[in-house]
Amino acid sequence: MAAENIHVRLCLQDIIKLDLEAKALIQDIKDHADTVDSLDYFSTQAREKLKTLREKIDDLEQLGHEQDQESDKNAILANVKTLKQTLSGTLSSLRQANLSSQLTIDKKTKEQLMFGSSQIRHRAHGNKETLAKMAVDITESLLSLNRTIAGQVTHSESTMTALGEYRESPSQFIAVSISDAG
Repeated sequence: MAAENIHVRLCLQDIIKLDLEAKALIQDIKDHADTVDSLDYFSTQAREKLKTLREKIDDLEQLGHEQDQESDKNAILANVKTLKQTLSGTLSSLRQANLSSQLTIDKKTKEQLMFGSSQIRHRAHGNKETLAKMAVDITESLLSLNRTIAGQVTHSESTMTALGEYRESPSQFIAVSISDAG
């Protein structure tokens, strides 16, 4: 009987420890879950603790059924009933904390989106001036490029003319080339 009593006490200690850890995680959700990732992390940890807590309560219930004395059995099973009610309340607290944190995260995200879109509108207005200046710069660059290409086309035409004349008289081409070089 003493060995059974020790198992019951150890099981109760584990249950109390797990319950406190789960409640601490629920408080962490309320206080520190400001992103979806942190909410998921704390929520997963809390669910794991509550799953282990449920298993320990089931173990205690099994120990209660194994008791030889009816009074011990009834006391343990009454304790199990109370612990299951506490577990149910803790699960409700977890759901409420998750919902509250999710609503806060959604609200914050919505505000960031709204603030971001007003910033984009402001930047777009400022960008119109920048874009106009860029358009002028590009136009000037294109005009300069056009002049350069026109000059190269003229030079190519004169080269083609000179080559055509070279076919007619190679000695004339040499004389023209020497005079252009000098």
